[in-house]
Amino acid sequence: MRSTEERSVLVIRSSAMGDVALTAPLLSSLVANNPDKKIFMLTRPRFSPLVDIPGVTIINAFYDGRHKGLAGLIRLKNDIGRRARIDTVIDLHGVLRSRIIGALYRMSGVPVTVIDKGRKERRALISGRSEAELMHITQRYAVTVARAGLKIDVDLPAFQYNIPDSVSLFDGRRPAIGVAPFAAHKLKVWPERHLVSLLNRLVALYGPNIMLFGGGKSETESMIRLEKMVPGVTACGAEKGLKEQISIMSALDLMITMDSANMHIAALAGIPVVSIWGATDARAGYKPLNSNYRYIAEISPDILSCRPCTIFGRGDCHRGDFACMEQLTPQMVLSMVEATGLIKPKESPQDTEVTD
Repeated sequence: MRSTEERSVLVIRSSAMGDVALTAPLLSSLVANNPDKKIFMLTRPRFSPLVDIPGVTIINAFYDGRHKGLAGLIRLKNDIGRRARIDTVIDLHGVLRSRIIGALYRMSGVPVTVIDKGRKERRALISGRSEAELMHITQRYAVTVARAGLKIDVDLPAFQYNIPDSVSLFDGRRPAIGVAPFAAHKLKVWPERHLVSLLNRLVALYGPNIMLFGGGKSETESMIRLEKMVPGVTACGAEKGLKEQISIMSALDLMITMDSANMHIAALAGIPVVSIWGATDARAGYKPLNSNYRYIAEISPDILSCRPCTIFGRGDCHRGDFACMEQLTPQMVLSMVEATGLIKPKESPQDTEVTD
């Protein structure tokens, strides 16, 4: 049973996967800087591994079941109340559902602080009226916490998941390279012919140690098809839980990914990341963390002035030719892989010294 004297902070972020993952550095800093507070994180059950941070208690929201609709949100508040005496609510989502939860707490006299998503600045960026880089979403999270009166590192320090037992499926073969070729929206997905070309060249250069990462059933089916098309490529799909996928990622030498949740998860797992950007742009506040912004493969907006045309990847190509991805060649991505300096091509047969 909880102590009635214990004071607690409720942080809310239920989607999307990448946005939930990016709360991890904030939660870690929140715990470190506020030892007198108990920190609760409200999110969907499937995202729990992303915020499994020491000192953070996860509360699962079942928005499709027990917590569905207004009556369900009232029930959710009551469920939380049986676990903690919340004295501060931090809404990092800012959608109708989270705002209703916040309103219920306000009615109880609990202060609620809601994130400012910078919509005006985002519209200016995609309309071409501004080229200024927007505040990173992790910094927006931190500013929101600071506005709530809690102690926080506004410039969040580098963060890495603590994964004590990394899983390796490569039997000691190196380098191990991950490729996450999917994203939630089509404007963030590289054409398959480029992907297949890249996979073939990765296997030729670095060996048969390439693993594909994806989530749902359709992505798993696509990965199995790619696995058959390109010998040396292995699929890591929905049959492996999110926690196991993070563990496998932590054993990689490098990850190549779209602008997607896997980009953020791999960076937070401490893996060097080469990211591929099309209709979206890292300047919108979602550049990969931990210095991985140095390894972005894209067509410069100076060359393709229609970039970016979207913040999250929704919608259709206004030009009709998807030039931002079609013109992004496998060689441009390989150049970024080489620029990391982290992995070296395998020796060619003629350069390999034969020994007894």
